[in-house]
Amino acid sequence: MTGGRHMGKTNRGKIVLSKIFTLSNKIQIVGDRLETGITIKQFQLLETLSKNDPASMTITELSEALGSSRQNIKKMALLLEKQNYLVLSKDDTDGRIVRVALTEEGKNSLQQQAESDKEFINQLFDGFDDKLLKNMSKGFDKLSKNILLMEEKTNNPDVSQETIKPL
Repeated sequence: MTGGRHMGKTNRGKIVLSKIFTLSNKIQIVGDRLETGITIKQFQLLETLSKNDPASMTITELSEALGSSRQNIKKMALLLEKQNYLVLSKDDTDGRIVRVALTEEGKNSLQQQAESDKEFINQLFDGFDDKLLKNMSKGFDKLSKNILLMEEKTNNPDVSQETIKPL
């Protein structure tokens, strides 16, 4: 690979990364303006719990599933608990573990928000054909795998650079 090609890929990568951050922030702002009573991140937390329902999830499991810190998840969960959307409880076998479960009110709220969520998604991806969405999804899957490899390297400094290569 020549230096020029690599530099082009690096510059394109910087542009894409910048756009991901910018779009993520804008999507969150627009989503939070919806008249749902909760933020888009809170909605994601409730939706993640609903996919696991009736079983509860730990704060750690939620943080891994949502790609957020345990502290942010706990803060969000406490706010949602005050709104009676979920309940936090100590694990039966390990009191240090906090478990999170949806309440009936949380389930009802998700059902009520399903229509506005559908409208939001349709507006967000207006003009996108199925092929473009599939390609974007594949690209994000590849990016996720690369991030996982990078996380493994930073969590295990004994792993050599040659062992971990981007996909």
